[in-house]
Amino acid sequence: IFSIMSQNKGFTLIELIMVVAIMGILFSLAYSSYSNHYNRINLLGSIDKMKTQMNWARNYAIRREKFCVVSIWPSDGEYQFAVKNDPDDEVPITVVPPGEILTDDMVLIGNNIEIELIDCDDPCVLTYNYLTEEWDKPAVKINFSLSGQPSQTLGIDASTGRVNQES
Repeated sequence: IFSIMSQNKGFTLIELIMVVAIMGILFSLAYSSYSNHYNRINLLGSIDKMKTQMNWARNYAIRREKFCVVSIWPSDGEYQFAVKNDPDDEVPITVVPPGEILTDDMVLIGNNIEIELIDCDDPCVLTYNYLTEEWDKPAVKINFSLSGQPSQTLGIDASTGRVNQES
């Protein structure tokens, strides 16, 4: 028995190469799966953030009896919320959603998230009229995309004025 055990003192070079190759394959599969999952979370989180904050801005304006203004710059990946006392006011007052830290009064959309606006220019300026409970451009759609992920769309519900994710 001792003579058999003394002959096996370690692993051969081929055995070590095979183990390293198998580990490399497993790590590459795990990384691509993790990367895809992270991108999906990034995309869905950005959509949910914008939807929640647009609805918050709408409710903020209703409670204060002001006009809510949402400005979106898809080319820069930013948006901004403001309120006006009158729709003809030239300078709106910027408001900050709860928990948001702004850079130059702007909210960033997300990491590498691209948005496309349908039926609105760049910048897209949407105004919610608290008196009529309607947006001035209810047909606007906001498409979010990120490489490797199916695009997602936000739209404005014409009857309630709420921003919803469309399927």
